[in-house]
Amino acid sequence: MRLSEKRRIKADRETVWAWVCDPARYPEFMDGVDRWRVQGDHPSGCGARWDVRMKIGAAPVGGIVEVIEFEEPGDLAWNSVTGVTMRGRWRLRERGEGETEVTLRLAYQAPGGLMGLIADRVAEPIVRRSLKRSLRNLQMLVESRPAPTKTEGPRRSRAASGQADVEPEKPRKATKKATKAARPAKNATKAARPAKKATKASGGGQRSANAS
Repeated sequence: MRLSEKRRIKADRETVWAWVCDPARYPEFMDGVDRWRVQGDHPSGCGARWDVRMKIGAAPVGGIVEVIEFEEPGDLAWNSVTGVTMRGRWRLRERGEGETEVTLRLAYQAPGGLMGLIADRVAEPIVRRSLKRSLRNLQMLVESRPAPTKTEGPRRSRAASGQADVEPEKPRKATKKATKAARPAKNATKAARPAKKATKASGGGQRSANAS
């Protein structure tokens, strides 16, 4: 059975390619995929091998596939090495400014001779819907998120980015607390002022008596 589906995505080829060339991203958008991970030391490029587990119709299909074509940012194809015979291909073509036509092709042969051929015919509409969902999921991800990156650089300091450092909040809070704590002492000072005036008044009376 051979099937092919197309969809236009509002993004440049490089952005779409960043998604389809990374096997770790496949479970995010490929419909029916249980596992799609790197097998070996090379994650991508010709010769890379991926351990794939997915459902084609109602039948679970799995095995090791090898990338046999890798021409960025346009063509990626793989072929089965172990398990059920399966081939797949991505084709990315520019269609106007900021728009890419994405084609996903899938071919596989169910085991079982004549019964396998019959099973393929029965499963064909189911598999076609699965390919359409995969492309729709990819479109939603690509158009709603930035292109994935391998690593993120360290954050720059404010001085390096040209922004002024902002004073932390803690010192200001501490200052407010200190101000509140100082208020009783000020109140006590105000309360002591009448006593000082009374002392001065009594002192003046004594000086008048002595003068007489």
